[in-house]
Amino acid sequence: MEINGLLLRKYPLGEIDRIFVLYTLEKGRIRAVGSGAQKMKSRWTGVVEPFQLIRADIQTRKDPSLFRIDGAECNRRFQKIVADLERLDAAYGVLEILDRFTPEGDANPQLYRLIVDVLDRIDTGLFDSRFWLRVFQLRFFALAGYEPTLDRCIRCGKRRGTRSAYFTVPEGGVVCKSCCGAESERILLSGPTIELIRKILGEETFPDLRDLPIRKFIEETGPMVSTGFEYYFEGSLRSGGILREMRPD
Repeated sequence: MEINGLLLRKYPLGEIDRIFVLYTLEKGRIRAVGSGAQKMKSRWTGVVEPFQLIRADIQTRKDPSLFRIDGAECNRRFQKIVADLERLDAAYGVLEILDRFTPEGDANPQLYRLIVDVLDRIDTGLFDSRFWLRVFQLRFFALAGYEPTLDRCIRCGKRRGTRSAYFTVPEGGVVCKSCCGAESERILLSGPTIELIRKILGEETFPDLRDLPIRKFIEETGPMVSTGFEYYFEGSLRSGGILREMRPD
C-alpha cells in the first residue's frame, strides 16, 4: 500500500531497526518498522526525517497495528523550518499534537491538508510562526468537534457585536459581561481577537492578515488553547512557543 505522510517521531526496535510514528493522508497516525534503520548507512537516513513529506510503501504485519516500510522517498523538505529555532519550535508544536492527541489508524484528509498548509506557512516565514501554530491548534479543536460559539453569549443568547467577552472552555463559548460571574476559568478575549478567531475557523482559506493584531491574538488565545487541551484531551502541551516565551521580541 502506498501512503503519503510525515514523521512525528522515531524510536529503536531491537539493535538495528526503528519504529517510525507517521501521520498519513490515507490512514491517519500509524506506526511502521524500518528494517536496519539504526545502521550508519541505512537506506532510511535522510528520507524518513522530521519535516519532510514522504511517499512510502507499507505492508501489514502479524500485529495489525504495526506496519512495515518497504520503501520511501522524500517529496518535499521544509528546509527553512529545520534551519531556524523559532520556526522549529512552532513546527514541533504541530507534531506534538498529532502524536499525542490523534487516534491511531483514523484517516482525516482535512486534518492532513491543514498540517501541510500550516507547515508551509511556518516554512515561508510569513508572520510570526507562533501565529500559525495557534491557527493549527484552533482548527484542530474545530475538527475534533470543539468549535467555539463566538457570535453570542452561550448563557443568555445575546448577540456579542464587536465587544470583548469572556471565554469559558467548559461551556465552549463566550459569555457576556452581564452573565459572567467570578469563575476562575474565564478568559478575557478582546473584540478583534474574537473576530480573528471567527475568520480563522470560518474560512476555507486563510484570511487576509494585513493590519490585524497578530501579537495580541497570540497572547490572548494562549490560555484558551492550553486550557482547552487540558479540558478536552486531558493533557498539557509541552512544546510550541517555548523559545519565544523565554525571551522578549
